Amino acid sequence: MLNLMWPLMSGHDPGTYLYDSDWSMLDQFLVSYGMLRGASPVRADPASVRVFRPDIIRESGGRPRRFSRPSAKSGMDADGYSDHFPITLQLLV
Repeated sequence: MLNLMWPLMSGHDPGTYLYDSDWSMLDQFLVSYGMLRGASPVRADPASVRVFRPDIIRESGGRPRRFSRPSAKSGMDADGYSDHFPITLQLLV
């Protein structure tokens, strides 16, 4: 198995989740070598791997806009999305 997220774990904003001031990569794409070499009817394109972080789901400081929670003690964001950014990968068939 190969972790396609390794190349994204360095540089600016290297992750999907920001806790305090440290980025972590919560979500991972693990693929078999067959999915990379074409031995599988479904292949993964490693060059297409991205952390999806458009401005609409980011706070001004760059962290994800958290979704609203009734139990939240601080300000709730009714238009928030998630506590971490999603990841994307193109599959070829």
